[in-house]
Amino acid sequence: MPPIPSPPLQRSYDFRARQLLSDPTAAHSQLIWFPPATSGPSVYQPMSLRFLDRIQDFHKRDTRSPFVGRFKYEYDDLYFCLYRMLEDTDCLLRSLYVVLDWRAPGFVVSAHNQYCRTAFYRKWGIYNGYPVQNLVIRLYTLMSTIALYQSPVYQTFTINSLPVELIFEIVNYSSDSSVWALSNTASRYRTICQPRLQARMLFIMRYDADSLRGAEQASTHRSYLDAIEGLMIMSRNRVLHSMRAAEGSPLLCHHARELRIINEWDRLYPLHVPDDRPSILNRLVFNSLYAAICELLVRTARVTHLHLGALGINTSMLQHIASHPTIRRLTLDRCMPLFATDVGLVSGERPHTLMNITYLGLGFGSDTLYHRSLWMVLSLCPQVRALFAYSTSGCGAVRFPDPDTTAHHLQGFHTLEHVHFQGASAFLLNLISWIATAAATSELPSRLSRFKLHAPSGVYNDELMLLVNALGDHHRNLRVLILEGLDVPSPDLVARISARLPRLEALGLFVTATAFLQVQEPDPLGCWRYPTYLYADALAPLEHLRHFEANFYWTPYTFSPRCLDALLAAQRTPAFRLDPQMLDDEDGFILAEDARNLADCMDDGISLVLPFAAKCVNLESFAIRGNAIHFSCSIVRNSGGYELREVRKAKYDRGFEEWNPHWTRTWTAEF
Repeated sequence: MPPIPSPPLQRSYDFRARQLLSDPTAAHSQLIWFPPATSGPSVYQPMSLRFLDRIQDFHKRDTRSPFVGRFKYEYDDLYFCLYRMLEDTDCLLRSLYVVLDWRAPGFVVSAHNQYCRTAFYRKWGIYNGYPVQNLVIRLYTLMSTIALYQSPVYQTFTINSLPVELIFEIVNYSSDSSVWALSNTASRYRTICQPRLQARMLFIMRYDADSLRGAEQASTHRSYLDAIEGLMIMSRNRVLHSMRAAEGSPLLCHHARELRIINEWDRLYPLHVPDDRPSILNRLVFNSLYAAICELLVRTARVTHLHLGALGINTSMLQHIASHPTIRRLTLDRCMPLFATDVGLVSGERPHTLMNITYLGLGFGSDTLYHRSLWMVLSLCPQVRALFAYSTSGCGAVRFPDPDTTAHHLQGFHTLEHVHFQGASAFLLNLISWIATAAATSELPSRLSRFKLHAPSGVYNDELMLLVNALGDHHRNLRVLILEGLDVPSPDLVARISARLPRLEALGLFVTATAFLQVQEPDPLGCWRYPTYLYADALAPLEHLRHFEANFYWTPYTFSPRCLDALLAAQRTPAFRLDPQMLDDEDGFILAEDARNLADCMDDGISLVLPFAAKCVNLESFAIRGNAIHFSCSIVRNSGGYELREVRKAKYDRGFEEWNPHWTRTWTAEF
């Protein structure tokens, strides 16, 4: 793939930074007469000082990445940060004592005012273990760069310079919130974004908090419920009015690709009345809404995705979905299959089969009353290829169907290609029985290629072993396996995965948050209790493994580079004093004056990846991930061995791999 060209840049006549740094009366001017030695201890660079690199990039015409803009308003913010930092360092820099460095030409800091240092570090969010020498080096490097490149370089090419066709393509690949924000900037972009904004039709049956408080004044509980039912009817009527308006707009119906109808009352209503609530079985409230949904499906002939939230599905809706020409994706969030209780079906008549549905999303709430009936929808979709079952309550609400339901209704598991359980129960015996029963009753070969299980409460190794055995027996061609919520992953479990699933190309293993002391809230990383090389040895038999992710922070019984740096620093500098308990659970060194702030640094990722890069001969990427990515790199093989590229040590949210989607979504393949 050819490199992406950098945006056009133009040298400016902005000399603010040069004038600021060349002030002879300022404290930082003494760095010119006492230049620091260029060699400093290798430590984690604080995030709050990253703006110094950004300023240098502006002056050196270095864009680093073509996706980072170089605009004047960004430089204005960076200059303001530099101005404030130089003011705050005045006291610290004036208190420095320096001596000649015997290792390299230049001066090193021998003493400083401890009070000024603590005040500056606390204000700028710098951990106490960061040496003052490194701060001096960074300031001197910035001064040298600006003395050589006196004015910054600004970007002149903006989105306004792009042709309309290219902006259309950018809009098609952007998120809904980004498209909405772009449409509000100018009338030109609103016209461009209009088809994308109209692609999703959203109707929400909202509740009125003010009217709800007024209903609380009812004299009896029964009259209170009647008042609530009246408010729900008013909310439903507003939705019906919006639906009729949408049906009267041919352009809106033509552009619509996704149809969402959400009932907020089901989720918010128990906060006010915990019992005897008007449910989705209430025909007086919801029957007219179900009829309107059927009519809207007739008018929107190009919709591909139907999303229903906290509603029911009666026989008429099922018939319209089955006969719709373009619907392929169906998401039912806390819904109730009302067709199971309709007249005619109770006597044994089978409901309409949804032959057109290839993607099925099932959302399970904390109310387990509808769980068994919601699983029945899967039996009506024989052509479904992707299943996404998720919890809407965040407490592991996805309970797998019992063996009786599995035997009669859910044989289709064997023909699924993608399976994703998000927020599942930690009890996997029903899932294991489901896999075995579906394989025994199916005459077709397995098509499962991706499997992801997220159990927030933690799964024991015994049940995980049984699950791996079931997948290895019936889905041996599995390519992607992601297990999130392990209790204590042992090398034996990893070795079992390697032996039973030899064709794995991507593997993700993540310990649950309750299995170890959390290092960083709310995105925990943890110790895996065994040396890293044992896990690497267990993965070595996987000849096709290309991607590996985990959430370990460090493994014991091995000295980390940070610990070795501390020992060397203590040997060189008497001022460094190590805590008697040198190694903590994460096996990083702890200075006596800073026992808290070093634990959130991810500078040992290079050492963590080395055993896996050496043992797994085809590994192409490695990442340490919690809710965000803390470390990632790519591994390039050559005749002389391997090389680590695109190394990222800072915590960032972007860059999630396609094979392991973010916890708020599933795989984006179109079915």
